[in-house]
Amino acid sequence: MIQNEVIAGINTDYEVSTILGNFSEDLIYSTIQTGLEQRFRPFGLRSPNYPEILNNQFENTKLHSTGHDDVIDNKRDECMRQIINIICQYYNLQIIEDIPEEQVYSVAYYMYQIFSSEFTQRMLSFMIGYIVNNQESLCQALQNSEDINVRTSYAKKIYENQTQMILYDNMAKVIDMVAGLDIDFRTLLVYLSDIQIADLITTYITDCGDIYKNYFVYYLVNQSTRTDMLVSIRLGYVSQTMQNNTLYDPMTNPYFINPLLEDDD
Repeated sequence: MIQNEVIAGINTDYEVSTILGNFSEDLIYSTIQTGLEQRFRPFGLRSPNYPEILNNQFENTKLHSTGHDDVIDNKRDECMRQIINIICQYYNLQIIEDIPEEQVYSVAYYMYQIFSSEFTQRMLSFMIGYIVNNQESLCQALQNSEDINVRTSYAKKIYENQTQMILYDNMAKVIDMVAGLDIDFRTLLVYLSDIQIADLITTYITDCGDIYKNYFVYYLVNQSTRTDMLVSIRLGYVSQTMQNNTLYDPMTNPYFINPLLEDDD
């Protein structure tokens, strides 16, 4: 009985060490680097969140092993810290505070989500949202400029609002305005996620350059990506503004009381 238990323990040690040995630094670096380099997908789906996949694999290893939780947790911590370091190196960020063990997975998860797996969707969502929320001031700036495009027949078909017509017809100039914004690291993270996540990341990470101008505006001004960005932003703008118009239209929103019917009662 004792001999069998010893043999079983040796087998478990071997299995755990073999499994953990598969999480090599080279493999993780290659995987994360590839994800970062392929983060721009204007018309594609988000890619998997690699830290989440790794974490699930570590949890599964713990579930099927006995007495090796500390070893497995240490290896997971090591992998998550490596992921954070790779992202920081790629974006010219710096770790300014030691990340506690209980936070390291969350930081890795959100950083990879924001800067890799959902990079394009979050970037477009921020830019479209900014335009929608600042329509009046953007339109005013356009009207103060020397040349703006006249309203096209298509813009007239989808909009009655003059501001929205002007923005739609001059979306290229609008995204140039967005490209000219000065956005610090924390504010950018708030736009790309929320205040809680932004606070979590900026507690431990800081920007050593201008991440917005160097890694986000790049896609607005680079000729190889500008057209895709323009198309995606224009489509997103139409989707949001037409949806908003529908919500506030008493003829299309069933939650509005029809005043004509109300008068008949």
